[in-house]
Amino acid sequence: MVYMISLADIVLMDQQLIFGIPVTCALKLPGFSTPQFPDPDGVLIKQHPAEPVVEQRLRYEQNILSVAPQGFGKLLITSRNTIEITPAVGIEDAHLATFILGSAMGSLLHLRQQIPLHGMAFLGRQGAILMLGESGTGKSTLTAAMLSARLPVFTDDVIALQLSPDNNVLVTPAHRQIKLSPSIVQALGLDHQTFSTTAPGVSKYSWHVPLEYFCPTAQ
Repeated sequence: MVYMISLADIVLMDQQLIFGIPVTCALKLPGFSTPQFPDPDGVLIKQHPAEPVVEQRLRYEQNILSVAPQGFGKLLITSRNTIEITPAVGIEDAHLATFILGSAMGSLLHLRQQIPLHGMAFLGRQGAILMLGESGTGKSTLTAAMLSARLPVFTDDVIALQLSPDNNVLVTPAHRQIKLSPSIVQALGLDHQTFSTTAPGVSKYSWHVPLEYFCPTAQ
């Protein structure tokens, strides 16, 4: 399939910083400050019409990556600047955003030779503090605790590492979506009726955290 997109279409798209990368997407994503357009090192997310998608394991051949997680759709990355998404039929925008922020951007970080880790990170007195863990081990709950203590956070799920010009390892702010269980939403006094779930058949909620709660720069 040939996907055509005009410059006028791109200008009308939403632009956000995700993992420090300028991302242009038709879907509004919970990122950070909008970069100046265009950016030669930015990422364009092309969204194809929805279609039934058969689940597919991750495939990586000659810098081309494809994967189709069940319930989300199909992901194809052909360069460091292009992500193609074919949503599953009937998928909600909030679930598609989770797919983009997680599988799509995590895979792109690999292709850009950045190091993505599965964990959460917050800012301590001497720099970023990382906590790694498998799904369901409390990374997002710990992130919520840090937010409650007014400690700046970087991410609750995927940590992006990069080298500074003086060869220090830095953690880049990811995006403003964190995943919360119903009990944590209640403990924080948040109104879950204004939230969407993170994925089909999943009880966790997506909270788009206010900008001032996040660490604004790589540390």
